[in-house]
Amino acid sequence: MGNPEESASGTTNGALASFLFHRGVLTAADGTATLQATQGRDMGRPANITTRLGIVSGAISHVAVGGSAVRTLAGTLYL
Repeated sequence: MGNPEESASGTTNGALASFLFHRGVLTAADGTATLQATQGRDMGRPANITTRLGIVSGAISHVAVGGSAVRTLAGTLYL
């Protein structure tokens, strides 16, 4: 049914940026660490995702994820 996988995931990119920061792979400048990712290109649904980590006293204070994507599905959820 539907899409076998999503072309991009903000949740995953937020977790990845946090992991890379904790491992010392992603570094901060002026209180911010930034990770740029491109996903879904091979699927024909390219998405550019930017993840910004707010860093205070060497620790992550907040995570912000945003970017562009191609809409492939729309609907309404009734609870």
